[in-house]
Amino acid sequence: MESGVDWVYPPGSLTAMGTILDRDVPFQTPEMQVLAHTTGYALDAAHHADVAALAERFDLLVPLFDSA
Repeated sequence: MESGVDWVYPPGSLTAMGTILDRDVPFQTPEMQVLAHTTGYALDAAHHADVAALAERFDLLVPLFDSA
């Protein structure tokens, strides 16, 4: 991270699968995507929208985070 601290992915956080152009591809879990977007940096409007969409689609709680 920018602060020099190592980012450690929790076990199981890189095990999601998705589809792009009919091809299966690995992804971060939705929970990990929300965590990664709300930890360590200020978000702009596009990132706020991404987090809100993930939270709504996967019924996740959104942690408090910094705003740009």
